[in-house]
Amino acid sequence: FIQIGDPKQLPPQINSHHLARYNFATSMMQWLMTGLPFVSLGRQGRMLPEIRVLLSDIYPDLEDNTAVVSELIACDCIPKSVFWWTHQHEQQSEGTSFVNRGEAAMAAQIVRYLLVQ
Repeated sequence: FIQIGDPKQLPPQINSHHLARYNFATSMMQWLMTGLPFVSLGRQGRMLPEIRVLLSDIYPDLEDNTAVVSELIACDCIPKSVFWWTHQHEQQSEGTSFVNRGEAAMAAQIVRYLLVQ
């Protein structure tokens, strides 16, 4: 059978030491690949090269499909394809997870800006 996925995805968070002993903290793709032959993606064509470079620590052998990525167009309404932001919005705990409504509002504002460009 054929499975497509990312074995380096974030694994599930296990809050039980008992379950962790049974490899429940292993991602599904890592678990499925144990002992089976697999092929990894060698060339990508979905992101600009300057974005792919950020992932080189995780995917050191990943290369750009130059014929495809050379046709990708960066947004000309923002100066760089990659940028980092900082803010003072605090995240709040909600049950077993966290939420940051201020950060979500900032992300929504960027999306709205990009949509009208």
